[in-house]
Amino acid sequence: MKKILKELCIGLFTIVLLNSSNLVNVFAAENSSVSESENLYSNYEQVTQIAIPDENGNLRFYTGIEAQKIYNQIEKENMTEEINNNSLSGLFNYDTYKLSTNNGIDTCGMFTYKYRFVTSSKGTKYGSNRRISPILANGTSSKQSMEVSVSASVSWNINASLSGGYKDAFNAAVGSGWCGTKSFSETLTINVAPHKKNWLEFKPRVNFVNGESQKYYVTRGPKKVTVVESSKKVYSESPRTVTMQLGDKNVKCPDGMYVWKESNN
Repeated sequence: MKKILKELCIGLFTIVLLNSSNLVNVFAAENSSVSESENLYSNYEQVTQIAIPDENGNLRFYTGIEAQKIYNQIEKENMTEEINNNSLSGLFNYDTYKLSTNNGIDTCGMFTYKYRFVTSSKGTKYGSNRRISPILANGTSSKQSMEVSVSASVSWNINASLSGGYKDAFNAAVGSGWCGTKSFSETLTINVAPHKKNWLEFKPRVNFVNGESQKYYVTRGPKKVTVVESSKKVYSESPRTVTMQLGDKNVKCPDGMYVWKESNN
């Protein structure tokens, strides 16, 4: 992994890091999400290169205008996916009934409560960008280069608090590997052009599921009806893993897109 990522970055950027108030030759800022550091970014930031692992674990590189177009397309698809998930949030393939003595359903006797998870949508999507390198700034008229450490951690998340049967039903639906964390940490050689700022972002690719965890029962008598007693809406994401080839070794890393960005000082 280290060798692959170093080869990605050599010749791309050179470094002088940005202090909160002054440009200095070397300054290692702490990693943070893009949203936490908006004040450090120029309004003219652009994507200069992206790297995306394919199904064989090989990184495919795109630069310049092509990289920006692919990045913009992925962002657009993510927005569409969010809209679709929101529109599906109240649509599920089950029927609920109001029980009464006039609908032919036998309500006498004990009911056995059960739990299930009903999926409305699932698939894969790109998550939110997070910056995984310091902000690197070059205030000189020549390129600079040095090694920096980058790291990222991608954890599963869920928008609901589940317990008991609700939680068991969800876990049974998504599988034991859903609730995990994937991470990596590497040292890169990066170059920054004169009078430019550069940084590296990671956009994780995650599995997602949208649905409901339900408590239900089936009525007694000849006319069987499934009745949902209560339910909890659930949206959850889980990190994907990709195996990258590093010489004669296979290294498991979080799946996603590496994004190099640049702006003026």
